Amino acid sequence: EDLQAVEQGIQYLENDENDRAIECFTEAIRLNPEYARAYRLRGQAYSKTGNWAKAERDVAKARRAEAKLM
Repeated sequence: EDLQAVEQGIQYLENDENDRAIECFTEAIRLNPEYARAYRLRGQAYSKTGNWAKAERDVAKARRAEAKLM
């Protein structure tokens, strides 16, 4: 289900429906708190809304999640 939420979020992101995209990525993260891609995409959506602090936080979380995989 987390992958489905991300795919839906990507569609919203591509259509500049950033708030809806954020909701989808947040749901994917709720289902899988270590899902680095969802954090990166949510960070991208936050940056498109001008919410730089949340965007930076999500990029940092994505990096931490990715580091755990190495």
